[in-house]
Formats: sequence, structure tokens, C-alpha cells
Amino acid sequence: MEQLHKEIKGLREENNSLREKNQLLENKISSLEFDINDLEQYGRRQNLEIQGIPMSDNENDAETENKVLTVLKKIVENISHDDIDIAHRLGKSKTNKTPNIIVRFVSRRTRSNIYKEKKEIEK
Repeated sequence: MEQLHKEIKGLREENNSLREKNQLLENKISSLEFDINDLEQYGRRQNLEIQGIPMSDNENDAETENKVLTVLKKIVENISHDDIDIAHRLGKSKTNKTPNIIVRFVSRRTRSNIYKEKKEIEK
């Protein structure tokens, strides 16, 4: 009987230890998820999402980038292919809805200039 009590006591101690370790790991996971989210948000600062640019059949990323440049040149005249890292559609085309385009600029400054010029045009 005494042997069983010792074994139960040992199992309880091990269980408590594992619970503490589990709690520490859960806290660490939560902290890491928060850090990852911050990093993702930081990386998106160079992105711009554009709506309403019609999609052609079998459109590839190069065609999408050309369409984006055509639109952006109406806002900022001196923009070029060198200012854009990548441009692509988000998702597949749905009936009656054109997929938005995400544009990643080489520089956050370029994206900021586009926002600034867009606000000036809207005034």
C-alpha cells in the first residue's frame, strides 16, 4: 500500500511539473504568434491592394503588373517596373467580382508617394 502511495505521489508531482511546463510552452507559443503577426504586418508596409482593375483571360503576373503601372502612372508619372517587386491577383475570378491586385513595391517610400499623390488628387 505504501508503495502505491509513493507511486501516486510521484505521478502527481510529475503531473504538476508537466502542467507547469505546458503552461510555459503555451505562453511561449502565444508570444511567438504575436511576434510573427508583427513581422508579417511590418512586411506588408510595402504592399498596396488595388481594386477594380478588369481581369483578362489567362492573365499572367507580367500583364497584371503592366495594368497596375498604367493605373499608377495616372497618379505618379515617374513610376516604372523597377519600382515594383511583384504584382499579382488575390484569388480566383468569381462571377461578377474581379479579384483585387496586391502590389509589393521595392521601397516603402514609393508606396507612400502613391498614397500622398492619391490624396492630393481626391481633394
